[in-house]
Amino acid sequence: MEIDFFESGLMTFCHDAKITFREIKRFHDLTESAWKQQDDDLQEFLSKELESIPEERHDDYISSYGQDLHENQTLFPNIHRFSIVISIHSYFEDTLNQLADILEKSVANAQKYKSFKSKFKGATIACAKAYIEKVGELDLAFLEANWEQIRMVNRLRNQLVHEAGFLPRLSDHDINKYVSTNEFLSGRPNSKVSIEPMFIDFYIELIVTFFDELDQEITRFMQK
Repeated sequence: MEIDFFESGLMTFCHDAKITFREIKRFHDLTESAWKQQDDDLQEFLSKELESIPEERHDDYISSYGQDLHENQTLFPNIHRFSIVISIHSYFEDTLNQLADILEKSVANAQKYKSFKSKFKGATIACAKAYIEKVGELDLAFLEANWEQIRMVNRLRNQLVHEAGFLPRLSDHDINKYVSTNEFLSGRPNSKVSIEPMFIDFYIELIVTFFDELDQEITRFMQK
C-alpha cells in the first residue's frame, strides 16, 4: 500500500494545525486590545469632562457611564473569552478527527473511524486519541501531561456550553479543583468562572506544544 503523505496532508498536518491556532491567538490579542482601547478612550473622555464639572457631581456623572464601563471592562471581554475557549476546543477536536480520518486511509485494512466512534464511550477527543493510538500505533504516552490539561479544559468548555459558565455546586468537583489551581482562572462553586486573557495564551501554547511533540510521532509513523 503506497501512500503519498504530502497529498494526504499528513506530512504537513501538525505544521498546518499550529498555524491555525496561532491565527486564533492573534485574533484573541487583537480583540482584547480593541476592548482595552475602547475603555482607555472612554476613561480619557471622562477625565476631560470631569474637569468642567463640580467635584460634588463627579460620582453621579461617572455612574451615568456605569453600563459603558461595565461593558468595556467586564461584560464584552468575558463574552469574548468564553467564546474563544469554546472555539479553540472545537478546532482542536476537529483537528484530531481529521488526523484519525487520514490515518484510516493510511493504514491497510484499518477499522473505519466511524465504526470505532459508534462503539466508543466517552468524549470525542478521547475517542480520536484512542483511534490514533490503536490504528496509527502512535505512542502518545509522552503527551500525557499536556493531555491531562487539555482534558480538563474540555470539561471546562462543557461548563461554558451547557451551564453558561457556572461551576458545579460541589467544592470538591474536579472542575472546581482545576479552576482553583490554575492562575488564570477563578470562581467559586455555583458561580460563573472568570477567565483571564492569559488563559487563552496558556491554552493555545499547550496545544501548540502538543502538536510539536505529535509531529515527531507522525514522522516515525511515516518512516515505518
